[in-house]
This record gives sequence, C-alpha cells and structure tokens, in this order.
Amino acid sequence: MLCFYSLPAHQLHIILTAILLYKQFSILHFFIPNSHSLFFICVHFIIPFFSSPFSTNKMVGTSLEQQLRNFLRSMHDQGILDHNFENVRRLQTQGNPQFLTEVITMFINDADVSLAETTRLMNEPELDYETLTSYLHQLRGSSASIGGCRMAVACRDVRQAIDARDKARCLETFERVKQEYQTLRSSFNNILQLERSIMAYENRRRRG
Repeated sequence: MLCFYSLPAHQLHIILTAILLYKQFSILHFFIPNSHSLFFICVHFIIPFFSSPFSTNKMVGTSLEQQLRNFLRSMHDQGILDHNFENVRRLQTQGNPQFLTEVITMFINDADVSLAETTRLMNEPELDYETLTSYLHQLRGSSASIGGCRMAVACRDVRQAIDARDKARCLETFERVKQEYQTLRSSFNNILQLERSIMAYENRRRRG
C-alpha cells in the first residue's frame, strides 16, 4: 500500500488540497464515500493528470508567455519601448509567427552597421556633417518605427548638434546614442530568446 511518506512534496500538496476540498464541500461525499476512496482517486487519477507531459508542457508555455509579458511591461515602464513596438507586434499572426523576430533581427543588423560607420565618422578630425546627418536620420527613423523611443530621442539630440555644427556636443550626445542602443539591443535579444522559446514550445505542442 502506498503511504504518504513515499510521495514527493508536490504530490502530497495535491492530496492535501483534495482532502481540504472534500471536507469543505459535503456534496462530494455523495460521489466519494470515504477518505480511502479519495486517496485512491488522488493517486490513480488526479496526480497522474497533473504530472502528465501535457499538463507540464502547458504550464511551461504559460510561464514563457507570462515572462514575455512581464518583460515587455518593464521595458514600457522604463521608457525603453513605446506603443510603436506593440503596433509591430500586433502584425504577427499565426500565418507568420516569425514576423516579430525577423523585424527585430533586421533592425539589429542594420543598426550595428550604421552605428559602426557613425562611430568611425565621429572619430575623424573633421566631422562630415552631411554624411552624419544621413546616418542619424536613418537610426532615428528605424528606432522610432520599432518602438525604441529613448534611442530615437538620443538620435534627435545628435541631429540638433549636427545642425548647429557643434562638434563637442555631437560627440557628447552620440555617446548617449551608443548607450541607449546597447540597452535596446540587449532588451531585443531577451525578447528574441523568449519569442523563440515560445515558438519552439508551440511547434512541439502541435507535433504532439
């Protein structure tokens, strides 16, 4: 006979919860006449259900989605992302589940190139303001479109310094652009990791 001491903690928790419900709702006594019957049902039916791969996988999927929601809420609260990111995210459909990851990856790849080239130009003895204007316009537009509002504001500040032909302020404000981009890039990489984990879970669930 199976005794309580031989059960793992989470299974004991299920049994104790069932006992409390059994005592609280007298109507259950009509279907389950005694505690021995209740214990039998817990061991042979309730515990196997909650321990099944389906139940476990469902909990994993829900947990990943909750992690993503919490992370996105944090990014919005910190002002790193704005409503434009949610607009992009809403374009993702079941028919195109990789849309968001593709947009983020494309943004990161393009921004890496633009930042590297802008950094090179900023290190020149004489600044090429016209070329810098082009790169900053591109960076500001792409970051604003994908919801990177803090980076977009930082790019605007550099544009204003460029328009004033103020080299010292250009260098100062561009440092903030680089900092904001690293923050945004790191955030996007976390989002990509969670999105890919959710997609992998969904693929496993459909195959199963």
